[in-house]
Amino acid sequence: RENNRNINLSKGYKLINFCEFDSHAIKSYCAIHNTSENINLGDITKVDIQSLPQCDFITHGSPCQDFSISGLQAGGEVDSGTRSSLIWNSVEIIKHCKPKFVIWENVKNVLSDKHKHNFDKYLKTMDDMGYNSYYEVLCGTDYNIPQIRERIVVVSIRKDIDNCKFKFVKPEKVNNTFYDFLDEEVDEKYYKSKFFKSKSKYEHETFDDMTVYKLVENKDKVSKRNDGNIYTLTASGRNCGSNQYIAKLGRVLTPAESLKLMGFDYSDYEKLKEIGMPETKIYKQAGNSIIVNELYYIFRELNRLFPNDFLVDMRMISLFSGIGAFEKALDKLCNDIKFCQ
Repeated sequence: RENNRNINLSKGYKLINFCEFDSHAIKSYCAIHNTSENINLGDITKVDIQSLPQCDFITHGSPCQDFSISGLQAGGEVDSGTRSSLIWNSVEIIKHCKPKFVIWENVKNVLSDKHKHNFDKYLKTMDDMGYNSYYEVLCGTDYNIPQIRERIVVVSIRKDIDNCKFKFVKPEKVNNTFYDFLDEEVDEKYYKSKFFKSKSKYEHETFDDMTVYKLVENKDKVSKRNDGNIYTLTASGRNCGSNQYIAKLGRVLTPAESLKLMGFDYSDYEKLKEIGMPETKIYKQAGNSIIVNELYYIFRELNRLFPNDFLVDMRMISLFSGIGAFEKALDKLCNDIKFCQ
């Protein structure tokens, strides 16, 4: 990474701008990535697109709420005013900046009958702007993160440099489970019943012996899970009873554990703790993020296929940045390259 620190790498990237609207996410992003708020573009609807420089790489994980099955599914039509329609603001920035590579991430439900026309329109628009696009639904469990979190990722490569067919490569399987991501000791407050207020969903006795919580909703589905994987972490941080593994703990995940289950490090949690980030916000930021491991293997493949373009003085703009999963994956790859040199 070349922003605010120097890395002695033959390959690297420079963060030109990031774009995040949420004030807490901005502070977390800057703390994790040692980046100044001065390069934040802020509200994407107010960005002066014509003032942006050309760049090599744009990432965007536009808001998923209006595509998600857990939301109102208001859709993402152009000029509809929904949060998910902000994807088209990204497209305008891409059209102006003409990067070599673009990656977009969103919920799997964009492929549903209700929303696929918007997905197809995005692919068609990228094609008309001169990009070949490759997409696949990725799951954390395929990237050694024991979380059943399915997200669609679209990798778009400018046609003038795309001389090969990109493929989504998966790592060798590691036999880890949800328990491998837990801290050995956690504060007793994570065992308190204030986290389990909804009696409509949970039955419990006392906390004296760390009683196993029994899920009322989807009980049959939960009882059949025995592979050590948890269900999708949510922005509410209340995924505590969504499967038998967390239930057996008799507690909720800690904020640090939530971050680790997204591919971030404990050191990232320490940075957020140092700036006084409220735990409720860390839960939200983890639940809204992207699994870093998935992005890492995408970047590694791009680096292999395009050794003269990807991570070679690469200028990057990050849109809908959140806490910077894309940047975290890039940093990990840069560090691996440095280690191998």
